[in-house]
Amino acid sequence: MADLSSLPINISYPGVLNLETATTGITQSVQALQDGLGNDTGVQIAENRFEGANIFNVYRPGVAKYYGNGIGTTATPPAGSQNVLAQTFFYDNGLHSYSAFTMNCLTLGAGESVDVAFYNSQYHDTYGYIPYQRLTAVYNVDATSTGFKTIGLTSGDLSFSGTGPGFYFMIVRFNAGGTPACRFSQSAIQPSFYFSNGILMWNNGFVINNAGTQYIAPFNSAATSYTQVNTNIYSLASFPTTWTGSDSATLTSTSSVNFTPGFILHTIR
Repeated sequence: MADLSSLPINISYPGVLNLETATTGITQSVQALQDGLGNDTGVQIAENRFEGANIFNVYRPGVAKYYGNGIGTTATPPAGSQNVLAQTFFYDNGLHSYSAFTMNCLTLGAGESVDVAFYNSQYHDTYGYIPYQRLTAVYNVDATSTGFKTIGLTSGDLSFSGTGPGFYFMIVRFNAGGTPACRFSQSAIQPSFYFSNGILMWNNGFVINNAGTQYIAPFNSAATSYTQVNTNIYSLASFPTTWTGSDSATLTSTSSVNFTPGFILHTIR
């Protein structure tokens, strides 16, 4: 913009940018940016939106009420899954903050509960996609009664997905004296990832990785079904702050039973 210092208003106003509608300010309706003579600049602006014919349009996308991998049917946790960590992973666009998460307990387990924590992801040359940093506290979900269980996130965890778009891991531990009796709704989105020419397809997105002709589990071994891709059980009993390759080396099972709970995240609008 030209130097307007010491110029009277009647001389300087042609060079001042202003909104198309001068009396409303920025609103949800798109308005042109104009000069003082009413000439359009080719740029339009509104709340959460900035666009133009020759620029990359920037806007806030429509926000869903819930994110996560959904709440679907249920399956029985397999033997040996008690008191150790199991994983499921999901894709998040990394744009939103969340106030809580909800899981659905369909079959109760006397004296049982489930611990839950969320991690971002990393790629390891030996194990493929594995958890990385624990982004939240470890939350406990009661399994002594059935129904929807909503757990509020603490203030420091509200923006755990703010690290950007990509894979995130939900790590769970079924606290039980033996094979868990409780059943939680499993994921409504089955991540039946399939490689073709090096492209891993996932719900309208893709990730470049090693090409293959079978399902490829996140820990970089061939699997014969999507359930093996989705559910991995480790011998770890506690939630690492930072997940390492040696943690993934403790993998004990690629269970054919997709027992890992599904969940929804409550979006903060």
